[in-house]
Amino acid sequence: MSYKKTTAELLEDAKKGIRPSKQNQIPNLSTYLNMLLEKYHLNWKQIAGETAISKSQLYSFTNAANPVLPSRNQLISIMFVIGASLEETQNALNYAAYRCLYPRDPRDSIIISYLGKENRHKGVALINDTLFEAGYPTLSKQIP
Repeated sequence: MSYKKTTAELLEDAKKGIRPSKQNQIPNLSTYLNMLLEKYHLNWKQIAGETAISKSQLYSFTNAANPVLPSRNQLISIMFVIGASLEETQNALNYAAYRCLYPRDPRDSIIISYLGKENRHKGVALINDTLFEAGYPTLSKQIP
């Protein structure tokens, strides 16, 4: 995501009471998820098949009129199945106002190691199994 102005320039504008233009605003999570689905040529039906999240609940995350915010674990699961990069996952977590994945957190470190296109077709069970074996909470409520 490239912006027209730097953060420092936007800070100076904000001090003067100038609001950021559309090009400089952080997108909302709903818009970002739709962009990623389009980028990776996926739809919610495909994502629902790989996660423990119902198709109707997935659609509610991108409902333009009244989007519902997924939990942090649901969002990470979605990003994993999409095949999103670490940067894209961090952006999604940021747009949802969740804590980004932190490599010093052992659980987050495991999740980071599985992100990317090469693991996307292995399913969320791959991460859940590893998290469970390491003694950490899984991404989905069911125990693998």
